[in-house]
This record gives sequence, C-alpha cells and structure tokens, in this order.
Amino acid sequence: MKHVGHSVTSYDAAVEIEPDTNRLRAMVYALLMQYSRGLTDHEMQAHLNMIGSTQRPRRVELCDKGLVVDSGRQRPTPSGRMAVVWVIHPVPLAKAYEKAILWAPGRPEDPE
Repeated sequence: MKHVGHSVTSYDAAVEIEPDTNRLRAMVYALLMQYSRGLTDHEMQAHLNMIGSTQRPRRVELCDKGLVVDSGRQRPTPSGRMAVVWVIHPVPLAKAYEKAILWAPGRPEDPE
C-alpha cells in the first residue's frame, strides 16, 4: 500500500481507499482507452471528477505495471505549466485491459 512514509494521515488515507483501488484504477485505464492521443493527469481528473490525490496514484500504479506510459508529449495545464500526456502502452489491448482490471495490490502476480 503506497503512502507517504512519514505521514500518519497518508497511511490512514491509503488504508481507507484500498477497497476501491481496483475500481478507481479501472476507471483511469478505461478513460485512457477512449483517448488514443492521451491525457494529462489534470485532464483525467476533470473527466473523472476525481481529485489528484486519488487519480494520480491509480495512474502511477498503471505505469508501474507497464500499462500506461509517457507519450513523450506535453500539454499546458490551466495554470500554464507543461504536463506529461499519458497513453495506454502499445501492447495488445485485450491483455492490457485484463491486467488493469484484474490486478490488485497484494495479489500474487499473474503467471506469464
């Protein structure tokens, strides 16, 4: 369970959200599947009506599994700062979708 190590509130939040992480991760992945040109974190948050501290860790988990990658492109945020555009990794979508939906932290890895 990922959290900021020195923060009690971060740990408490991680424990509280754990039962919902599969569903939230699947929402982030399904959204990115709809946008072949990718989305920034801010754009994902707006589309999903999800705060950054919920969306961003789900995107990071998908990146850690190799399912979502940096597109190499950037777009400006509303504040004018440049942000990474994230895309689905170019692997067969059916396998990637299966991993995104079925993978849960703490579960044994899928046999390859």
